[in-house]
Amino acid sequence: MTRPSLSVCIITYNQVGFLPFVLANVEGLADEIVVLDSFSTDGTAELAAAHPKVRFSQRPFTDFGSQKNALFELAQGDWILNVDQDELLGDTLRAAVPRLVAAARVTHYKLPRYWVLSGPPWRYVDSEAHTPDWCLRLFRNQPQFRYASDQVVHHHFPREGRGTGKKWPDGHIFHFDFVLKDRAQRVAKYEEYMRRDPRSANTHRMELYEEHDFRCRACKEPLTVPGLAEGWWRTARLASSDA
Repeated sequence: MTRPSLSVCIITYNQVGFLPFVLANVEGLADEIVVLDSFSTDGTAELAAAHPKVRFSQRPFTDFGSQKNALFELAQGDWILNVDQDELLGDTLRAAVPRLVAAARVTHYKLPRYWVLSGPPWRYVDSEAHTPDWCLRLFRNQPQFRYASDQVVHHHFPREGRGTGKKWPDGHIFHFDFVLKDRAQRVAKYEEYMRRDPRSANTHRMELYEEHDFRCRACKEPLTVPGLAEGWWRTARLASSDA
């Protein structure tokens, strides 16, 4: 039986400092890495295009839903793993992906996500808003897994026609938004999201974790990435904020 192929799909814009870690994190499990860039000006485009596993394209950005739909249309794999440019897969999740996509009757998986606050050792924000954060990110490359046209920021696939899905709690996506952006950048992001989609104010407020009742807890899953070292995020933040 032929092994299902996997397209790791990433939209990018001005994230040259962190993108090398993202590509290194997924290159071992991807048959292809599909990158759709919104005309970055900081070297992100050149870095992605030079990677041997990347199929690179560019498209003007209008909103997140349509940009990701365009990205998915470029994918050639049997399955799609949708990863944001500020996310890494934990070691347990990365090791499990080949087994997950080999399931015969499952069409999609929801994966838990850590909102990383500091590290290493990695610690995450634990609050009612941030934990658990289930994300439908691993799915068969089929037309029903596309976002509705009105989902411009926080997007969800229509429930009709999804088929049989599962939650897989044993491995996490590590989300580094809080590490890569300082408070002022996150406030600006929140305000931009509110301008685009004022109906989703509670979801947008996840960016402002300080306004939630939260605890900082140790991540239970290891995360190993080539080149990862204490203090790397400071360089990544500076490179990204210079754009």
